[in-house]
Amino acid sequence: MIGETRTKLVENKLIEEDGSWGYMIKRGSRLIRHTGDKESAMHIIDSILRLPTKVVLDIQQEMINQGAKLSETGAGKELESALRKAREKHERQLKEIKEEFNQALANYDQEVAEELRTSAGSTVNNLLVEYTTVVDDTVVPDKHLYLESGEPGRQHEGSPPAVGN
Repeated sequence: MIGETRTKLVENKLIEEDGSWGYMIKRGSRLIRHTGDKESAMHIIDSILRLPTKVVLDIQQEMINQGAKLSETGAGKELESALRKAREKHERQLKEIKEEFNQALANYDQEVAEELRTSAGSTVNNLLVEYTTVVDDTVVPDKHLYLESGEPGRQHEGSPPAVGN
C-alpha cells in the first residue's frame, strides 16, 4: 500500500509539472497505469482502440478548408522542390554524359583520322604502283619493245615500231 501511495504522489507531481507529463495531459493525453498483468494491458489496448480515429492531413486541410491548389500546399511545394532537384541532377548528369561523348568522339575522330592517313598513304602508294603498271602496260604493251642502245628512235630488231615514231 505504501508503494501505491508513493506511486500516486509521483504521478500527480509529474502531471502537474509542465516540463514532464503535464504538458501532454493539458493537450489531451491520458495517463493509464500498467500494473504488469494481462488485465491492465488489455485495459490500455482497449483505451487506445476507443480513441477517435479521425485524422485530417495537412494537405486535406489546405486544399479543402483553405481552397489552395496542390502546388500551393506544403506537400505540393515539397514535391515541386524534390522534382526540381531531381531535374537539376539529371540535367547535370546529361551534360556530363554529352561532354564525355563529345570527348570520346573527338578522340575517336583523331584515331580515325590517323588510321585514314595511314590507310590513305598505303592506298596512294598502291594506286601509284597500279597506275605505273597500267601506264607501263598501256604505253609499252610489249615487254620486248625497248631501246637497247639508249639512242632515241632505235628499236630492237623484229619489234613493232615505238609509239610516237
